[in-house]
Amino acid sequence: MSLPNSENHTDSTLKSRNEAVSMSGSHALRPMHFRESCWYFGLPALLFVIVRYGFSAPLEVAGLTPFMVLSITSMLMFFVLSLATVIVLYKEDQLSHCINRLRLKRIRWSHTGWALASIVVAILAAQLMMPLTAYLVENGWIPLPNTIPAMLDPRLEQNLENMQTMMGREARGNLTIALFIPVLLIFNTLSEEIWWRGIVLPRQELAFGQKAWIIHGIMWTSFHAAQYWTLLILLPFCLALSWSAQRTQSCWPGIMSHFVINSLGFIPIYFLIF
Repeated sequence: MSLPNSENHTDSTLKSRNEAVSMSGSHALRPMHFRESCWYFGLPALLFVIVRYGFSAPLEVAGLTPFMVLSITSMLMFFVLSLATVIVLYKEDQLSHCINRLRLKRIRWSHTGWALASIVVAILAAQLMMPLTAYLVENGWIPLPNTIPAMLDPRLEQNLENMQTMMGREARGNLTIALFIPVLLIFNTLSEEIWWRGIVLPRQELAFGQKAWIIHGIMWTSFHAAQYWTLLILLPFCLALSWSAQRTQSCWPGIMSHFVINSLGFIPIYFLIF
């Protein structure tokens, strides 16, 4: 008597879990195959490019600091993802069952472990990939746009002087900015994680099974094409977070790790403010 194939068993388990979630609403979840996945990742990526490069120049002309330009364009993108989430939940008849559909059931201690593992991967990848990215930029292999916020420029050391340039002189002692940053981080983290790991990944699991996290992680990396020079740095973290989300069948590890990683870039700003 032969034993069942472990990969098929895992795929069946993922399918059963997602079917159980879909039964709470009137519409069953449909598998999201490659072509549809490209639309779900490609359109937000295109919108991100349009918002980042099309809106930045007028905002700068209006006199906003690079930090505020970056914040406003990011918030607009996250608002669109949040709106898309509500629309999809409505179409799936899952609004009243959104906690289960979006994999936001109670947090477990194991989720913290998965989040810490993703954070470690992100930090190690940054240490390895940032010098490589800087080398490729310096030698012309990765051309850069004419203007880049100091926080995202691989050519600049992330120090207080460069942060001062990005934030403007009025940043020092500005409590409004100090309070705004956590709001920006929370909105960013929740809108992305709920859309990618809550809406998209469960349907990709129905199409790709055990390998869904690989396809999902690569596509999520490509979503950041507006900041294409960061893709090598982001890829390991995107894969690690996608794997943890699929293994735990929860959005919480991604929410925790995504929030921490994004927060690290804002720590120098608080030294500047206070």
